[in-house]
Amino acid sequence: MDESQYRTLLACIALSAGIITSPTITVPGTQSSYTRKNAFYLLENFRSSPNLVQSCISLIGAAKHEFQPGGVGGASATVDVTGHIKLYAVQCFHEFVKSSYSSLLPADAVSLRDAIIRAITDHIKSSNGQEGTDFVGSKMSGLLAELILRDFPQRWTTFAEDFVSIWDTCDGSARLFIGALTTVTENCTDSDFNSSIATQRRNDVMKGFNEISASHLLPRIFDFCSRHFLALTNAKKTIHEMENYLRGVGRPANHQEQSLYEAETNKRNVAGKMLQTSLVMLDKFCQQMPLEWILNTTHDFVSVFLHLMKETTSSIQVQSVSCLYSLAGRKLESNTWFQLITSLPPAVAAAEQESAKDEGGTNDLVNKLPFHKKLSKMLSQIVSSNIAHITTDKEIMSCTGKKYESLGHFLGLVTDMLQHPSGVIITEQMYMWTQLFRDPQIIKNKLIEPFIPGLLAALLKHLVRIRWSDLENGTHPHSILIDATWDDKEAYDLWISDLRGKSSVLFRFIGSSDPEFASETISRHVCDLISSHGNGEPMDHIDRSTNRLTSSSEAVMKIEGVYLALDNILQGLPSWSLSNEDIAEERAKRTRVRTNVKSSLAQFSSLMVSWNPNDVCLKLRHAYMLQTMVYIWKYDSSTLLKGVDFLFNYLCAKDENTYFSPNGDMLSEEVVALRRRSGLALVSVGKRVPELLVSWLGQLSDRSVHILATEKMLAPNQMHLYEFLSCVANAIDDPFKRASFVSDVLSGSVSTLESDECTSAFSSVEGLMMAIGMYQAGGNLSFVSNLDSVQEVTARFGRMFAAFNQILSVGKRCSAAAKKRGFPMQNSSPLSQSTVSLDSAFILPPDEGPLSTKDLTINNPFIQIWQRLIPPLLKMSDTVSKLWKPEYQIRHFLDPCQRFIYAISDDDAYTATKRDIAGGGVFSESGTAGSVVRGINRKQMNLLPRWAGWLNELRNASFQLLGLMSEQRVLYSPEFSLYYPSLVQALLSQENLKSMEHRHVTQLVKQFIEPMLLHCPSPLYHSHVAPIITPTLEHLYRRISSSWAPLLISSGPEAVLAKQTVKALSSQNCVLFARSSTNVTDDWFDAYYARGGLFVGDLDSITSEAMVEKVRLDLTRVLADMLMSSFALKGEWALVLANIYKEEQARKQNEPSLLNSAPNMSLNTSDVRVNADGTERNHNQNDYEIRQLSRIKAMGNFLLQEDEKIAGPIVLFVISGLSYPDGYTCRRCIKLCHRVIETCVPDERFTELLGKRMFEAAIKSIVLEPKWMVGIEWDMIALVRDIYCRLVLGQSFMAAAQGAGQQQPHDTNGRQFIQSKNVSNPLLGGGILCSPSDFPRQVLVSLPGVTVVDIKNLEENLNENRSSKAQKDVLRDLLRVAADNVKIAGFAGEGTQDKEESILHEKIVKALIPNLPEKLVIRSQEIGDNNLSEESSGMPSIFD
Repeated sequence: MDESQYRTLLACIALSAGIITSPTITVPGTQSSYTRKNAFYLLENFRSSPNLVQSCISLIGAAKHEFQPGGVGGASATVDVTGHIKLYAVQCFHEFVKSSYSSLLPADAVSLRDAIIRAITDHIKSSNGQEGTDFVGSKMSGLLAELILRDFPQRWTTFAEDFVSIWDTCDGSARLFIGALTTVTENCTDSDFNSSIATQRRNDVMKGFNEISASHLLPRIFDFCSRHFLALTNAKKTIHEMENYLRGVGRPANHQEQSLYEAETNKRNVAGKMLQTSLVMLDKFCQQMPLEWILNTTHDFVSVFLHLMKETTSSIQVQSVSCLYSLAGRKLESNTWFQLITSLPPAVAAAEQESAKDEGGTNDLVNKLPFHKKLSKMLSQIVSSNIAHITTDKEIMSCTGKKYESLGHFLGLVTDMLQHPSGVIITEQMYMWTQLFRDPQIIKNKLIEPFIPGLLAALLKHLVRIRWSDLENGTHPHSILIDATWDDKEAYDLWISDLRGKSSVLFRFIGSSDPEFASETISRHVCDLISSHGNGEPMDHIDRSTNRLTSSSEAVMKIEGVYLALDNILQGLPSWSLSNEDIAEERAKRTRVRTNVKSSLAQFSSLMVSWNPNDVCLKLRHAYMLQTMVYIWKYDSSTLLKGVDFLFNYLCAKDENTYFSPNGDMLSEEVVALRRRSGLALVSVGKRVPELLVSWLGQLSDRSVHILATEKMLAPNQMHLYEFLSCVANAIDDPFKRASFVSDVLSGSVSTLESDECTSAFSSVEGLMMAIGMYQAGGNLSFVSNLDSVQEVTARFGRMFAAFNQILSVGKRCSAAAKKRGFPMQNSSPLSQSTVSLDSAFILPPDEGPLSTKDLTINNPFIQIWQRLIPPLLKMSDTVSKLWKPEYQIRHFLDPCQRFIYAISDDDAYTATKRDIAGGGVFSESGTAGSVVRGINRKQMNLLPRWAGWLNELRNASFQLLGLMSEQRVLYSPEFSLYYPSLVQALLSQENLKSMEHRHVTQLVKQFIEPMLLHCPSPLYHSHVAPIITPTLEHLYRRISSSWAPLLISSGPEAVLAKQTVKALSSQNCVLFARSSTNVTDDWFDAYYARGGLFVGDLDSITSEAMVEKVRLDLTRVLADMLMSSFALKGEWALVLANIYKEEQARKQNEPSLLNSAPNMSLNTSDVRVNADGTERNHNQNDYEIRQLSRIKAMGNFLLQEDEKIAGPIVLFVISGLSYPDGYTCRRCIKLCHRVIETCVPDERFTELLGKRMFEAAIKSIVLEPKWMVGIEWDMIALVRDIYCRLVLGQSFMAAAQGAGQQQPHDTNGRQFIQSKNVSNPLLGGGILCSPSDFPRQVLVSLPGVTVVDIKNLEENLNENRSSKAQKDVLRDLLRVAADNVKIAGFAGEGTQDKEESILHEKIVKALIPNLPEKLVIRSQEIGDNNLSEESSGMPSIFD
């Protein structure tokens, strides 16, 4: 590079870096002028210059680079571009090393490396630690690291000598090497770099470092730290003496003294920076390098870390704690760990003592917050990662000796840190305390009992919210510290939510491990709070408009903060502390503890029922506390009635403040919240202690009836009352009294449904239209917004829907109680009580058939309600369905008001784009309120936006009630047989079924069809299931096919026209649609299904499109899920199979404890048996599972073998589902295909469906490689394997094609295979096709690029190696060929996978830094080889 090129390069650097602000620049000595764009272009071209390496070396090694621009104002000014030009040169080197270094000859690579090192050394010497060269040095460290990763140790055999040479040059060179070692360590050990550095290369580098660690690396690092710590200490001492001198003489520093002071300050900062940089490297060593590097007697780095905890300069103490934290996460030896916990308390005390010399107070806490936070995290990590050292040490577990004392001092230090005013300190310890409490040995030996008071006090302190306004006003005593802890109120709210979530389990552990202390403390704490703030004292932050306390009032915040602790401590109290459950050897101690616990809780209970706050905010907190008392009332019910009385009173709370309710009709948000919480508390009491309330059931019922009759109750509160009463009623022992009481409770709701008002509304479509105001709105726009009309219609609908909803709620509660109570098998025999396994013969339970309602009432008191409920229910279902008939739709779409009866609701629109309410809900700024009916939402007094929600609620209630009737087996009782044809007609007549929207059918399938399939007795499948499932499946297949058809047209003008049909109907085009619908044909319904039957009103086009997609996906997925449940692939039936498998494993392993263990948990020593999902088994569940297993075995045959009208739509749907662009559906259809194959493959009627259509669909989905298939490819290949091996090769598998293939032998003729032994049991894998089929072969040979020879090779490989992985790999290799040829031929559509994400083209990613061909032989291996040679040479003498 000549002088002209050099100056041109300097000019371009100066212009590009912004040093020269002029738009153009002229290079001195030339006539060339450059703009910024030209400069960028020239710099890019320079990177490909043939003299790049030599130029960069000279640029890096030069001491200074200055440029004097020409053609700019002030041309005589000289610009220093040293840093920028060197940074540019280093970046050019980086790119060259990454792209071209590996292609150099070995000699050239060594020469280049040596030249780079010389240039770096020259730079370090010339810069001499000047300010502003750090960023160049860090880039050079990265360049040096790249060379180490590529050459060391095989090709850089002089690395140790070069390291010493560069390190000893100056501190700058040592710091550069520290940066390089840090980068290399991270790149070779962090999994993020696995794909860029070959595994063997990483291992070689680490082995090389380990070889020179003791001789070269560690001594110099240790000496470096010692030297700079000494320099730092001396500089700080000198600065301190200077400050004391100036303070003593009482004058400021003169010019000479100021220069000396600044020089010492610079020494301190440089030494601190050097130490901080070395600690960053040592932190990486602590994480990944051998522990001998840190824990050796020659260079004791642990002592260095402990000593540096006192040093605050350049965050040294934080970084030293970080090193200890990384070390604590390693697997430490017992002695090392005990030395560490012994050394840490005095080291921390020394660090705190050193910092106490500085100015204290809040500012000191703010400055030390990062240190304290990291220290708390490190201390907890030391314990949580090494609990085994505690539990395996006899000295500690016996609570005696020095180790126990050391552990006590250490935990005392950890507990003392909890007193820190900042809450983040305690959150760093939550995991440690949880782990300690979880260990049964630690709890049994009471190792942490002395520290529970400190922990509980800290938790109670920080659970009280901070009033954020106090921070903004600066009135909080720790405002500065809290402001430094959290950025804003949102960050604080997230933190306290996380703290409350994590502390819940800790409170339960505290209550369980030390019930005496926990109950006494929480009781005393609550009593103190009520004494100090029970009447709202100090009455601050009052709402002046209502003169009420607010959520910011101190009394409210403090009482609210104790609820979580109270609730969880009471939950955690062991049963023996409240009842007489004693173990003989612990009886005396437990008696004392029980006495004290009962005394504390009695005092608390008495306080709760005597405290009668006046303010509504305090009443709300009182209701919360009353709800927690259910854990006390379970054992001591003396205050139960008073507590329930309080809740009844709060349930009827009125808003006495005229600001909100001048007429007493409206309620404030606080009163509504109080009523809601009181209702939930009543339900909780009814669920947990119903047997204690049975004796007072008459009084409770009278009180409830009185409240319902006289008070203006909110609808949710009415539901709470009904649920409370139903829970209590289910505790009645006499089944007929129980049923009679439930009938009395619901008599009012049933009477409402039998009233003339409801009868008129549900008798015809016109009656329903009159009831909801739709008829009156026709041609009368003012009616829908008239206040009196809206109130009248709303009240009428409220009465009708409330009756259904109340009945539904009570019915669900009764069903839940009945299931928990268990329904014993009727007419049972010894055979029915035997253990049933998957491979046992089919057993039909004796009561698996129709049972009378009288028999069903024995277990479920709700049964008697159905006799009166069924007629209005069927009428309502039929009438609501008829409203959607085409003739009604066409007529009403012409009316500007009546058309909105068919619209979706604002809530539906919101869920189409947002799956949760995290964004603020429908009524937030980003919500959809007022988007369907433009500018009007359901909160306004207008009927238009309310109709959609009302009809949704009616339809949901009817479907859920019908599903409940199926679950309770009333649907199959002899008494209901007269109504069954009416039910089928109301729900599944072709007119009603075809007219439903997608969302209606989705509700029907999910809420009624699926429960009906799962709960119908197997002997009644033909009489009860077939009339419903046959038309449903036929219709669903056609509906779903029509819905997806437009989207499966990938290209051409037909695709454009097809996509127009999937647009939802809106207010703009509904009139045109109605006028053009003169003839309702199949084409009309196809278009109707394509848009999901949706009318979206005034909704925007983007949300409308999302809504159409949502209903399409929901319908498809719900059918797939229903079939999954019916084939025992998910849900209740899958749990039955899992339980059977679990019992079989327990028997095989002779481990009864497995029956009591939940998944992913340690063995449970209790006697309570649990299900495979960890839930507790119900009473009589064995009988329940025998019934379920009989239905599982019968359902598969019924759906797939006994009726082609049922099996056909199922098989066609699961085949079509393999091509639908929805991963959720496809994954489930793959599982369903396996079950279809296992059941139907022996039947030759299905051979064409399975071997051609299903196989072709699976192959197509794999070969075309659509984007939506990412993550499902292996599942699809497994399906291909299942089909091909069963239909062609005679190989059988376990269920879902798991495990290796089992080759079935040929018969005597050699033409057919002998059937599998599991042919009659699909749950165990099913059978095969005995006569091999050519359909799969024909499909494969039709693929582009696949020949007959390929097919033969495929079958040969599949027969030779029948393991699952090997067979799937062979199939993948064949399908890869087809996929490549499909793309070459141009058959692949848009949206195909890239090769990087394709399973078919999955290859081993080539590392950016590959392995070296030279084999690494380290010194220890040479010694071992020599010893082995000596032993080998001496072996013959042994046998001489």
